[in-house]
Amino acid sequence: MGLDHRWKNMLFGCVFLLDETTKSFVWLFESLLESMGNKQPKTIFTDEDKAIENAIKIVLKETHHRLCTWHIAKNATQHLASLYGKPDFKKKFNKCFHGCENEKEFQDS
Repeated sequence: MGLDHRWKNMLFGCVFLLDETTKSFVWLFESLLESMGNKQPKTIFTDEDKAIENAIKIVLKETHHRLCTWHIAKNATQHLASLYGKPDFKKKFNKCFHGCENEKEFQDS
């Protein structure tokens, strides 16, 4: 998935891998680059999979790798459980996570 020049969601491709190894992801990203005229994506969002991370470092050297918001939110509820259970923390966390339009607004939250 990605965004076109009008900021609309667009499906660039779909693949089923037999295994989730660095080698398989390298093949996937090389195939993606070939189909995209060797133009690298600006950013790629993934989970915390080491094989994907390694393949991005090998193939997509100009691409910013970021964790997807779903995984960050899931990790927050697990790793910050003692804080996340407090309504005030949860409200501020969600404001910072979903409701800030710029860095200043984030810092002021």
